[in-house]
Amino acid sequence: MGIYQQILQGTEVTANDSQEHTELILSGLIVKYQGYLKVKNPIYASVFNQVWVASELGKLRPYSQTFDAWIASQQTDESRLLRGQALKDAQIWSQGKSLSDLDYQFLAASVEFDSREVQLALEVERSKAIEAQLKEQQQKAKLQKIFLGTISVALLISSGLGLFAFIQYGKARISDREARISEIKALASSSEGLFVSHRELDAMIDAIKAKRRLQNLKNIDVKTIESVENALNQTVYSNNEYNRLIGHKGSVLSVDISPDNQLIVTGSNDKTVKIWKLDGTLLQTLKHTATVHRVAFSPDSRMIVSGSLDGSLKLWGVDGKLIKNIPAHQSAVWGVAFSPDGKLIASASGDGTVKLWKLNGKLHQALRGHQKSVWSVAFSPNSQMVASAGFDSTVKLWSIDGTLLKTLEGHKNAVWDVAFCPSQNLLVSVSADYTAKIWQTDGKLVKTLKTDNSIVGVDCKGEYIATSGRDNFVKIWKINGTFIRNLKQHQAIVRDVALSTNGLIAASASDDGKVKLWKRNKYLLKPLYVHKDTIWDLATSKDGKLFASVSGDDTIKLWSTNGLLQKSITQKEFKGRTLTFSTDSRIILAGDINYIQIWNLKNTNDKLKVKLLKIFPGNNVNLFAIAVTPDRKMIASGGDNKMIKLWDFQGNLLTSFFAHNERIWKLGFSSDGKFIASASEDGTVKIWHKDGKLVRTLRHNGAVWGMAFSPQGNLIVTASRDDTLNFWRLDGKLLKRVSGKSNGLTRVTFSPDGKTIATGGVDNTVKLWSITGELLHTLPGHEGMVISLDFTADGNFLVSGGDDGLIIIWDLKQIRTLNNLDYACNWVRDYLRTNVGVEESDRHLCDRIAKP
Repeated sequence: MGIYQQILQGTEVTANDSQEHTELILSGLIVKYQGYLKVKNPIYASVFNQVWVASELGKLRPYSQTFDAWIASQQTDESRLLRGQALKDAQIWSQGKSLSDLDYQFLAASVEFDSREVQLALEVERSKAIEAQLKEQQQKAKLQKIFLGTISVALLISSGLGLFAFIQYGKARISDREARISEIKALASSSEGLFVSHRELDAMIDAIKAKRRLQNLKNIDVKTIESVENALNQTVYSNNEYNRLIGHKGSVLSVDISPDNQLIVTGSNDKTVKIWKLDGTLLQTLKHTATVHRVAFSPDSRMIVSGSLDGSLKLWGVDGKLIKNIPAHQSAVWGVAFSPDGKLIASASGDGTVKLWKLNGKLHQALRGHQKSVWSVAFSPNSQMVASAGFDSTVKLWSIDGTLLKTLEGHKNAVWDVAFCPSQNLLVSVSADYTAKIWQTDGKLVKTLKTDNSIVGVDCKGEYIATSGRDNFVKIWKINGTFIRNLKQHQAIVRDVALSTNGLIAASASDDGKVKLWKRNKYLLKPLYVHKDTIWDLATSKDGKLFASVSGDDTIKLWSTNGLLQKSITQKEFKGRTLTFSTDSRIILAGDINYIQIWNLKNTNDKLKVKLLKIFPGNNVNLFAIAVTPDRKMIASGGDNKMIKLWDFQGNLLTSFFAHNERIWKLGFSSDGKFIASASEDGTVKIWHKDGKLVRTLRHNGAVWGMAFSPQGNLIVTASRDDTLNFWRLDGKLLKRVSGKSNGLTRVTFSPDGKTIATGGVDNTVKLWSITGELLHTLPGHEGMVISLDFTADGNFLVSGGDDGLIIIWDLKQIRTLNNLDYACNWVRDYLRTNVGVEESDRHLCDRIAKP
């Protein structure tokens, strides 16, 4: 209906094979004439006229009344815009439809307005929280200051009232101080709320504000200090968004980062192209006569090509000068690309063709073969091949002379975008069938990446793939298809995504009218999203080369300490819960419901090989703990049968004894191998001789999941679900009890030098402690309880695993020297300086904070 309205208004609509055009032709109202859609005859045009169309569109639109009122106000009455559920319903209704420009403008304006209202609601909520706490204090302060003024006048009459006035002045100052503290608490609380709502950049700004205000006060209570530090800390470790580009008046449909990583270009249905510096500074606004659907930089970063729904290509200099206008197609241009050698431009169109153009505007080749609209086009790194993605569910590979080389079939719905991976002989396609597919350029399918929503954008640079889609996320993957993380989030569909040359910076363009810039944090942590279930146990090898993980997804995985997956072991009916390395790093042992398994590890030509050496029965009991003596002569196991069993490496049972009244969670040998300690659900840790004789019992007020001997052998620490970390001498004397500040502790481990202790918490955090029990660092990053952790042999990294199925490698060298406020301020510095939405007072938030 929107297309028919455009035709009646005199707009030339180029015919294509889309569903909407086909339905119009089949209706009998429209015919295809010389490549354009025309009303079949004047009688139809007079009967089914503009008034009729407006009436019918009003019936179709779920938002017709508010739309009509908005148009009547000349698009100025924001009270008529959609918000909340009404906006979501309208967006769902609009998917797959060709609407009028006014409809798109209305929806884009509604998205922007709804975004502002959400922000305003949060600000109001925060303000109310502040006001509720400040009102009483300010009222008191006001009364006291008035009273102080009266007393001061009276001082002229009686100096005896001077002392009383001084006291009242002091009270007024106290009230002002309490008001400031209340504001700090409210800012910290606001930061927490924004963070939970996936608005990490906004959360970081509020946390910085709280920290800066905190610095101006002395003698603040510990609880307030901790709330501010926690708010700032979680944004430092978890935020990836560092800037936003705001300026378009509609949906942003396309984005690209220049090859020299200095500029960003965006295209929108507001009929403009905008050029920005990487720091967010807007440099140029270039006008089109129709929606700009795709933009791309030349390989030398000096030119831009843009493709529009009016069928034209425009070639621009980055200084904003129009170099060439090419009337390329008789239908919309959906995709554009520059060849890496800079000699050709490719355009993909709704007319079902791909065309290759020389820079002077001369047609080099027309590629015909798709059965429907072509949505995307990309050149191979050597500029000799072109890939095209079509509405016909195929990807086609062409030589630049026009020869069709291969048709890649496998997608079950429209293919929206395609990108080559310059560092590999690979190409990636994304589709409405909820998948991304990685292909070799000979057409062989390498891997299919599955998601929960339609994927509409993709880029591949360096070692990374980025995809975007209808879930409002950007997803980052390794080039081998390993999922890394979600970048959350936009408030509407993410139409396009672009990566910097090294793949470490991403830009995403969305229907919410924003472009968000993302980057990896300062290598503080490396998340590994490979397991699909709880990480039950982790262990690092003593030679510092490997670590191992065992998961509820029934796999054991072996990793290089840099996070590269070396080997995955999958066995039928394997239900592993615990594992450990031998001291010589040549053996790994794993325990599950039925067996103890011993694997040999061998590196041959830099390739890790594993061989199963021995399996011996675990007596049909869930094993949750396994340990090996330092001399590699004895194995200890424990679990749900409450017993400790000692074995030799041939699988012979040496001794067994009942140790606890509940499950045994952890076992460990002392550094000299003389003692074994066990931690249990029954709230105790027990120290034993290897013959089963009890030496000491250490008690907590809750289940004990973790215990560890110090490397020096003179200390044992225990971690309990009662949220305490206890320090004991081996003779059983409690040296210190420390609050875990984690809603319960799960695991504990010593660094190799014995100077640092790490704990895992029910609150999803890892905490680092000094040997005296001082909390050094809180490390947020998991989204589930942390139930496994271990230091690498050099002590420079800590590996943790959680109930969320996530493994995190923490860079302790970086973390130990980190100043959270400096880090956060340097993270947001460009945003504060260049973003048009920042309040003027906030632009100076990080003044006097040193640049890196």
